[in-house]
Amino acid sequence: MNDTALSNSPTPARLFEVSDERLAADLKKSPGSTPANYPVGELLDRHWEAVFSYARLCTDGVRPAGMLTTAAFTRLFGESLRQTGPTAAWRPQLLVAVRRIAAEWLTDRRSEQLHPELRTGPDGEERAAARLLPPESRRLLARAFQRLSEPARCLLWHTEAEAEQLHVPAALLGLDEDDAAVELRRARERLREGCLEVHRELAPAEECRRYNRMLDVSLAAAAATSTPTCGATWPDARTAVTPPTS
Repeated sequence: MNDTALSNSPTPARLFEVSDERLAADLKKSPGSTPANYPVGELLDRHWEAVFSYARLCTDGVRPAGMLTTAAFTRLFGESLRQTGPTAAWRPQLLVAVRRIAAEWLTDRRSEQLHPELRTGPDGEERAAARLLPPESRRLLARAFQRLSEPARCLLWHTEAEAEQLHVPAALLGLDEDDAAVELRRARERLREGCLEVHRELAPAEECRRYNRMLDVSLAAAAATSTPTCGATWPDARTAVTPPTS
């Protein structure tokens, strides 16, 4: 799957010049209330295309998609100035921002700019808002994913959800591919452990908790493959309407 996928990221050669984490650190050092041009421009170059493509799925045209994409970047840049923005996991956090802002649009006149499938219909706002949440089958995974470190989320998101080659997130993190491969294996294992932990927390009864061992075996088998559960479990940011949640 990874061999044939089209990358949502720019060519990686220039990304090795500086990591996203370094750009985020520079952004947080910006004086006053205006972010510095260099980190802003670099982050836009790296992530605009993928975020815009995702926003386009949530909106009813190119112009509102551009507005939604701009709003997502603006929100995270503002959080960075307040020292609360992302460090290494910019792509998944930007997609979360798209989902949150789209949900906000549902409550006012901007709802007209969302995709018809997301607008409030006869079933009311509850049905529309539900379209912006991950399917029930993915919520355990989404919660476990959000508990990972930002570098782990970056590696997993780019290689599994977006099916990009490993050198892309490696470049974004400032790692060589060998080190990135090691960290990716660790991230998969931590995600497996996180899914089990979330299942234990959410299991409503002892009978459900007895299935943890079965879940552990299933997840371990998936992690043993080169692209674990990519088609069945990982949400695809390029084709799905529902983004990841936090």
